[in-house]
Amino acid sequence: LPLCAMDGDHLQGRWLRNCDPAAIRRPERYAYGSPLPRTNGSWDYRLCSRMGYAQRARTREALAWSWVPDQCALRQVDGAEFGAWLAGRRLLFWGDSLSGQAFYSLLFSLGAEVERVADLPPEPAALDAFLDGRTGGPLCSYGGVGDEGGALTAAALRSGGTLVKVLGHAPMVDELRRPLSAPWAWWEPLLRRADIVVANVGHHYRALDGRYARYGAMVRAALA
Repeated sequence: LPLCAMDGDHLQGRWLRNCDPAAIRRPERYAYGSPLPRTNGSWDYRLCSRMGYAQRARTREALAWSWVPDQCALRQVDGAEFGAWLAGRRLLFWGDSLSGQAFYSLLFSLGAEVERVADLPPEPAALDAFLDGRTGGPLCSYGGVGDEGGALTAAALRSGGTLVKVLGHAPMVDELRRPLSAPWAWWEPLLRRADIVVANVGHHYRALDGRYARYGAMVRAALA
């Protein structure tokens, strides 16, 4: 089968059980190819297999299934290939906890392609210092995922690209809905300087607009 173009061709398919959950002895190694570093803080729901027996069992059950498209094949994540594709560009994950999960899933999937990673103070100057090589350490020693890494986390890739995570919760919805002429939040310059933005505040926006009728227009206006 050809590789999926990800233009919707991957949405028709089926869930396929690929192994017995009991055979997944080390969920993190099974998912990412290597064990993940020890985390700080109390929010290990980022790594569900560390939250107790019940959550470990749920993680193993989830990992035992794969989505298989009917007409194409999903590309496996390859750190070096992804880094070459991103090249010198900046990929920003902006939003709530769901965006944070997407950021960390990609970060750990890239493995050795990640040269440095750091949790930073929530200000553009801190990201500039990181990009200059003045802060950050190797992925194997990074433990911030357990505390969501704070409001700002950045990762430098060996191929020259940068991953950035701007994390917030309910207040981000109000900040995003402000007119462009009004003072924005500290993260506005980072949003403007990103080459690619993955934006999601749907987790909290649901309380304001349960049908998400105005969600798309709000995000498009902010990214215009």
